[in-house]
Amino acid sequence: MWLASLLLKKGVHVLSPRSTFVKDEQMDTILYSRYVFVKLRRQGAYTKGPK
Repeated sequence: MWLASLLLKKGVHVLSPRSTFVKDEQMDTILYSRYVFVKLRRQGAYTKGPK
């Protein structure tokens, strides 16, 4: 999603893998939650898979 954050800054419409449009306001939350879950997985915590 880091590429999507760069493209949003240039005014490009971005689709998520779930076929929803991503807004610039959502990008901070998306990137932070991704960071948190990667950190948890590295510590060995169980995280749910995709819906």
